[in-house]
Amino acid sequence: MKRKMLVILALLLITILFLAGCGKKPSVSPDVKDEFPLPAGSTIRIVVPYSPGGGYDVESRLTAPFIKKHLEEMGAKNIDVIVENVTGGGGSIATTQVYREKPDGKTIMLLDPESSLWQQMLKDAHFDIKKFVYLGQRSADPIAFIVDKRHADVDDFHELRKKSLETPLLMATAGHGGHDHMYALLFAAFLEEKGMKINFEFLHLDGTGEIVASFRRGEIDGTPETIRPFLELIEKGEAKVLFTFTQDRTPLSPDAPTIFERKEFATLSKEDLINLTNIAYYRRVFVAPPGTDERVSGVLAEAIKRALNDPELINKSKEAKRPIFYIGPQDIQNTIASEWAIAEKYLNTIKASLQPK
Repeated sequence: MKRKMLVILALLLITILFLAGCGKKPSVSPDVKDEFPLPAGSTIRIVVPYSPGGGYDVESRLTAPFIKKHLEEMGAKNIDVIVENVTGGGGSIATTQVYREKPDGKTIMLLDPESSLWQQMLKDAHFDIKKFVYLGQRSADPIAFIVDKRHADVDDFHELRKKSLETPLLMATAGHGGHDHMYALLFAAFLEEKGMKINFEFLHLDGTGEIVASFRRGEIDGTPETIRPFLELIEKGEAKVLFTFTQDRTPLSPDAPTIFERKEFATLSKEDLINLTNIAYYRRVFVAPPGTDERVSGVLAEAIKRALNDPELINKSKEAKRPIFYIGPQDIQNTIASEWAIAEKYLNTIKASLQPK
């Protein structure tokens, strides 16, 4: 009888201990089974490839404390997360530096994959964006075809395109070789392939601020750019979004049609338009150097995912007009592969367009 009572008490104790453990959230990532893969007291640098005050810088500084917060919740000890601006070369100096960094998880970067893609394809770049370890997308701003107020009443893109065959449209970019420049050339190559030739000339400026100033002075016909910097001009009627290179309308300019909605492109296949619009983004993507240990990159990716889904950061990002558009590592890799394929298809035509005439 005594032995039976001891067995019953033992079973009762095991049941109590089991129930006590149920419903608790893990204090570390499911990938962390032993000690945390980042040493206590580590400092993680988020390298920003552009100067302070811009979109990449603002978004990095908004996100850094939340990455720290969630790393600590997952088991990190005395981790610090700082932002460091490394400028020059249209972002290529920072990209090269991070590519060569020790893959220990202490250096990550908010990469501009589209500009880096063109740098790699067209210049002697010392990095390969396909080899970075992708951790999570912070945001993505689509490109739009924005025209000057002189063309604000244009209802037919073909009308504007036909005028360009007589007098090329002067399109402003944020710099020679940047993504807006390359995308305009890709768009022109795409249209010519479909029998809809368009002629562009380019005014290469130093950033979107100068493009806005050129709009105000009436010096340009348009720009292939993101909408955010031009909202005031659009509201005042000094500029118009003719269409966005997106499948769905953007909340930034809900009245602007997408390229899928424009009747002028109705004869083109949906697949063609999807390929064209896949690369029409300025993405901001967290990456780690090639060769980063899977346990380390797994922890970083999980912390970034949790940070970008944190309600407090979501609200702060909305207030700063820097909304989050998170996608995970595998989806980013698929997106980069798709962008690479479409860029490669038109690469020779783009190279020919860049040759002095």
